[in-house]
Amino acid sequence: MASPLQTIYQVNALMKNDQLVSNTEKRNKYIDLAQQQIVNLQALTDRILTVARAEQSPLSPTIKPTDVTQIIRQLVGKFSVQAKKEVRFSTCFEPDNILFDVDETMLYNALSNLIDNAVKYSEEAVEISIDCRLKKNGLHIGIKDNGYGISSADQHIIFNKFERGAAVKRKEATGFGLGLSYVKSVAEAHHGTVNLHSKKGEGTLFELFLPFRDRSSIQTHQ
Repeated sequence: MASPLQTIYQVNALMKNDQLVSNTEKRNKYIDLAQQQIVNLQALTDRILTVARAEQSPLSPTIKPTDVTQIIRQLVGKFSVQAKKEVRFSTCFEPDNILFDVDETMLYNALSNLIDNAVKYSEEAVEISIDCRLKKNGLHIGIKDNGYGISSADQHIIFNKFERGAAVKRKEATGFGLGLSYVKSVAEAHHGTVNLHSKKGEGTLFELFLPFRDRSSIQTHQ
């Protein structure tokens, strides 16, 4: 599979073809492809820089009341449209709408990474269930997929930077293994944790837990 830069280079070369340029439908298709790869490249660059900064000093989240349910619904919509596979989502929220003190951008990116992994490391028909609950000790978010699964040996190192695990490497999935390292950094920046439960061939469940910072500032709304 071509890297983002390879795809952009190929599209740029195709733009020199007069017949392609005159075909509006094909031209726009390739331009859209190049633009999407630029977005992917920017996201990867941002992730690398974020992880690099986290290694130098802990992430400093900007905490504010955040509509967590809205973030998850936005991500479900995004991946339902953008995924090149058939992706079916099921969601459960308790309560129905949740406000929680968190860094909105960090949470969005962390959940996006977990969903992206679920899509990437699965067969063509992907099923993802997202369970988001506000409990007495904090926010719990579980993301479960029906993908390849992760061996017990790889589970001990999967959150390390640049580590993707032998099972997913054999599936030739693209990426640099920075996503889960970033998710772990975000969890730790909020004094929380991220854990996984998985077996090869039986899918994976990632559990993100963020504790209350100040109980008086946490709200739920119906």
